[in-house]
Amino acid sequence: MPRPPLTGPCAVFVWDRPLPGGWALRAKSASCPDPGKPGFQLPIDLGQSFLALSDSTLAHGWDMPPEPDRPPTAPGAHLPKVDRGP
Repeated sequence: MPRPPLTGPCAVFVWDRPLPGGWALRAKSASCPDPGKPGFQLPIDLGQSFLALSDSTLAHGWDMPPEPDRPPTAPGAHLPKVDRGP
C-alpha cells in the first residue's frame, strides 16, 4: 500500500541484535509525523542488514540500558515535553 509523502523531522532508530558466528542483525526504522493526523506518528521500516559484531553498536556498549532516570538521548538533546493530563 503506498504511503503519503513524509514530512519531517523523523526520528531514526537502529537496533543491533547479536547472531552466532560473530555477526549482528541491524534493524532500522523511523517515526515520522503523519501528514493527515497532527500529533500522530507513522512507523517506517528502513530495512535490515547483517554486519560484523565488531562493527555493531553492541561492540561499543551503546545498546546498554540507560542509567535510572536518564533517557538514552544524545548529549545536549532537549527532553520532550510530557503532558501528564489533569
